[in-house]
Amino acid sequence: VWALKETHKRWKHALEIVAQGLNRSMCDGRFRRIHGRPCLHELMAIIDSEGSQKLEPSHFDLHWWPPSAKHTAQARILEPVPRRRRQKSLTNSVPHRAGYGVSSTRRDPSGFEIIEDH
Repeated sequence: VWALKETHKRWKHALEIVAQGLNRSMCDGRFRRIHGRPCLHELMAIIDSEGSQKLEPSHFDLHWWPPSAKHTAQARILEPVPRRRRQKSLTNSVPHRAGYGVSSTRRDPSGFEIIEDH
């Protein structure tokens, strides 16, 4: 809403410039880049077009649009999915022996260790 009110103030100023035929400065696009709203020169061009151009939402950066009017699909922030506890598998009821199994970190003995054991 603030952006529309501020743009309306600039629109009134642009109407005065066009109606009184005041000297127009050159547009360098700085206002649009910084503020994300139409500059005075864009508003004067719309007024000069006598209705063939209109002020449209595309003249404003998306951050000025109300959330319900945004056409871009934005990801919604959702609550995290609750964690489920893993249930122990009944099929693998073999007791764990240290150093054995697929997930073991035990290494095979090196060659010199095998020789020393014999």
